[in-house]
Amino acid sequence: MEQRYKATNQAYWSVITLTAKEGKVARDKTATEARNPTHAGGVVFRLRGGAAEYLLVEATNDPAQWVLPKGHVEEGEEPRETAVREVHEETGVWARIVHDLGTATWPVDGAVVTTRFYLMQAAGAGLRKEKDRRHDWLKLNEAIAKASHVETRELLQAAEQRRLRGVGPVTGASAA
Repeated sequence: MEQRYKATNQAYWSVITLTAKEGKVARDKTATEARNPTHAGGVVFRLRGGAAEYLLVEATNDPAQWVLPKGHVEEGEEPRETAVREVHEETGVWARIVHDLGTATWPVDGAVVTTRFYLMQAAGAGLRKEKDRRHDWLKLNEAIAKASHVETRELLQAAEQRRLRGVGPVTGASAA
């Protein structure tokens, strides 16, 4: 059963990665999860010496795991607002959304978690709320190697492809 879950999850992320690479977000108009994500987060990059570095953070429940910053969409909050807030709360980094990377859905503890991810560019730093969680800026190949989940690695690759094509306008809503 565990192997089937992993295979299904990997196949789902592969489809998301392919659509993100093409600059399209897969949207099923009947899927309320896609319209109403429960979580939002960012694939945050900064440019250092002409090279992109990506931001990873320790997982809340397991500091040995490195993940993308993300969190729960609060009532009345737009996913874009959640992504900006969560990135800042978890890392102290302020970032602006430059592109919608799509929505991913997977089961967690008997519930369905739907997360909207955005390509985000670091704009500055400030104090963060979660001081006990470490974060790290890494070049793409280092971030992929350090990421704990295949989904995170695939999302990092899709984000880099989108960044290299030029970020262009944000899809799905007006720019932040």
